[in-house]
Amino acid sequence: MNRRLMTLLAALPTVAGLLSSEAFASVLDNFSISDSTVIQGGSITENLTLQVSPDPGYWGAFFTGGTVTFTSGDGQTQTQSIAYGNSLQSFSQTFNYLNPGNLTPGFSFTAQYYDEYTTTQYYYVQQGYYTYYSCGFLETCSEWHDTSYWASYPVTEYSSATSSSDGSANLSVTAAPEPSTWAMMILGFAGVGFLAYRRRNQASAFTPAC
Repeated sequence: MNRRLMTLLAALPTVAGLLSSEAFASVLDNFSISDSTVIQGGSITENLTLQVSPDPGYWGAFFTGGTVTFTSGDGQTQTQSIAYGNSLQSFSQTFNYLNPGNLTPGFSFTAQYYDEYTTTQYYYVQQGYYTYYSCGFLETCSEWHDTSYWASYPVTEYSSATSSSDGSANLSVTAAPEPSTWAMMILGFAGVGFLAYRRRNQASAFTPAC
């Protein structure tokens, strides 16, 4: 049987939708203070680092806004803003302490951020071809050959979220000596020095000459 082969391609893409799961980034914080003990009238510096970290395998994440509030532990507060566009930001704040006591300086933050991740868009391409052949006297028959397939391409997505947290550290503010105490300490050191000086001179006076 003689057949005439004729190819007819038909590409009919059909979107099937996204096949992905939304990414969930997290905000990591690292808080510290410059000293755990200071004398009354002294100061400390609080340091805080915030990093918005994406899920493994995703593109990235970055801050879009928010605030950081530092507390001294004795009633003082200072608030700073979280800048747009970075994934790692550092903050610091200095507090002075006029009264002694055991305190808990700390921080709190509320951060907004975007989580940037990749999803996969799947779609169905319907295509194939006919073969035509002679199947009788002056009669032509055809047969459809389906070569349809699934295809995909990446799509970048953004997910906005908000994260909040807080923390603290322990600080001991010790009382500063009174002026009278300072005076007595100075006189005491001076007296000890004078006695040592006299003993040294007396020892050299009784040393026999060679």
